Amino acid sequence: MRTNLPGVYAAGDVTGKSLLAHSASRMAEVAVMDMFGSGSTMRYNAVPWAVYTLPEVAGCGMTEAEAKAAGCNVKAASMQMRANGRFLAEHGKDSGFCKVVSDADTGLILGVHMIGAVCSEMIGTASTFIEAELRVQDIIEIIFPHPSVSEIIKDVCWMLV
Repeated sequence: MRTNLPGVYAAGDVTGKSLLAHSASRMAEVAVMDMFGSGSTMRYNAVPWAVYTLPEVAGCGMTEAEAKAAGCNVKAASMQMRANGRFLAEHGKDSGFCKVVSDADTGLILGVHMIGAVCSEMIGTASTFIEAELRVQDIIEIIFPHPSVSEIIKDVCWMLV
């Protein structure tokens, strides 16, 4: 978060890098940690976003097209939200999906994108996967609460194994 001026840091919209309140907050944390020598990293690829519409839309990381454009050997899978029992019980036959984008060579999670109710509540979990540089194999070993809509992320990851 350092600028080109010694001792001057920037966070938030003024950086022009991520115009979201939650990323500005993280930028400020990184700046303060750097000021006091404890160091931290701002991972822009892990910043989640959400659009609070009906249905909600949320994502983090790269889309399949962005990953391909970046030269990654991409493997992606998606699943309809109504395939999840809790989603079906709570939202009937509402539409939606969850898509996971991974690196086919390493299994690294590159992006997660969703449309459907409660997506804004689940995208933080997906952001954590990218932040921690988890692989598909790591995700399928995580215990998700059951029944939960968030299980859809793990179910999609099983499709990538």
